[in-house]
Amino acid sequence: MSKPLEEMTVKELRQYMFEHRNHKQEWEKAYDLFSKKTKWNKVPTNATPEEEKQIIENLIAQKTQQ
Repeated sequence: MSKPLEEMTVKELRQYMFEHRNHKQEWEKAYDLFSKKTKWNKVPTNATPEEEKQIIENLIAQKTQQ
């Protein structure tokens, strides 16, 4: 038996998602944790170039402060 999703590393979650890619509910649970652990941020598809630039600059600023 594998360990609980909450205790998995990002690498383990990535593998788990791959293994459960055909099981929507399991994949979504793993994806939610994966995105939280990686602090994955996405630029909205309807963002203007100026908004996209600002979002990227903010992400860079956050990463350099950590």
